[in-house]
Amino acid sequence: MVILEDYLLDGRQVRIGEATFKDWWLLQQRFAGGPFYEFFDTDKLLEYYDEFKDGKVYKLEIICEQKMSDGDNGLPVALLSWHPMELGAHPVEFPQNVKVAYISDAGTFEGYERKGAQKRLFTHAMEEMRQMGYDVVYLRSSFDSTLPYLLRSLGFTQIEGASQKVTSMRVGGAMKSDDRVFFYRKL
Repeated sequence: MVILEDYLLDGRQVRIGEATFKDWWLLQQRFAGGPFYEFFDTDKLLEYYDEFKDGKVYKLEIICEQKMSDGDNGLPVALLSWHPMELGAHPVEFPQNVKVAYISDAGTFEGYERKGAQKRLFTHAMEEMRQMGYDVVYLRSSFDSTLPYLLRSLGFTQIEGASQKVTSMRVGGAMKSDDRVFFYRKL
């Protein structure tokens, strides 16, 4: 793992770095539980991860890992990944002269919610984006998520009138749709 930053969480060392597939897969499973119950096929997750790893799509995949003791590899705490905005992927538009980043994934492991890990990842990633010349960052969030509370605390604004119905397979094989809303922030 490439370590990008160290800090303390609950009195233990936490590091921010690039995610391994195992840790990334474990954090994606967070969405298999409530309120989302999304189903993730391991082969699709591997394909998605390889796009990041090979540098084809994703610019950064970062994860917090909490070390329990010296020599411990750590347990995954939270994840955030982002890439340049894909034109036409969402019902959101920005002026052509604006360089836009899109946060595609953000998740926190159970037991680590509301302890600052996700906020730390957002702050770290936005600084990376700013240093790489991005002007704006945006993302979408489910109505059922607690993410909008964090986003507002970080200065994000909901994009009025922009929403998207997303249909995905749920645990048990059922298909379900939910509405997603969009948020943005200038860097």
